[in-house]
Amino acid sequence: MRQRLITAFVLLTFFVPLLLYGNRWLFLSILSLFLGLAAREWAQLTALRWPGFWAACAALFLLAAGVFWPMHGNWPAVVALLGVAFWFLAAALLARVVRREIFASRWLRWAALPVLLPAFWLAVYLQARHPILLLWGLAIVVMTDVLAMLAGKRFGKTRLVPRLSPGKTWAGLWGGLLGAALVGTLGAGWLWSWRPLDLVSGAGLGLVVAIFAVLGDLFESLLKRAAGKKDSGQLLPGHGGILDRIDAMTAGLPVFVSILIYWGKV
Repeated sequence: MRQRLITAFVLLTFFVPLLLYGNRWLFLSILSLFLGLAAREWAQLTALRWPGFWAACAALFLLAAGVFWPMHGNWPAVVALLGVAFWFLAAALLARVVRREIFASRWLRWAALPVLLPAFWLAVYLQARHPILLLWGLAIVVMTDVLAMLAGKRFGKTRLVPRLSPGKTWAGLWGGLLGAALVGTLGAGWLWSWRPLDLVSGAGLGLVVAIFAVLGDLFESLLKRAAGKKDSGQLLPGHGGILDRIDAMTAGLPVFVSILIYWGKV
């Protein structure tokens, strides 16, 4: 636990100032590096040949997209909706897995594209135009994870999806939803207004993002179970790999942006 907390503190100390005050091109470059590392872990989990090659392709793709892909007009909405659409398909796949069997990892190889790319591109988009909104969305996801872990350790008895993730419990789920609703409410009050309607909207936003975050977490658990691995890597002490830290964000961020666009907030 101590090692996990130290790693989390170091990451936050580095990432939050970069997100809020960093130059767009620096943020894009560092995020491309993280995407490459995540893609490499995915390739290794699915036994894809030349994982380093796919990592480089993913990083270069995000760099090119950040430079040449328009971040105006309807493009952010299109990318966000495509990401959300994939996660509805992922939910159906997870439901099948819970009822029947775990898929072989090779069938999950190309799921890396709709899982990783929309979330990373949307992070670049928000950081360039609305960095505080990106921080809010990530805070919802992080608080979901933190309170889920605390509630699960303290009250967890009944497992949520033992076939995929034995450590997750129903108590952890309710704790995570509570944390997300709280951050959603506080963020809405701070960024919009403290009127009841805005606060309720913020709480609802937090709950929806948290549900998708849990979905992203479970999907990565499916990937690891299919590969027979406990963690996606060992790069982050106490946490595992890059995928182990961003799994919830890959699903939570597209729905977060989709809702904000629908409400006309971005």
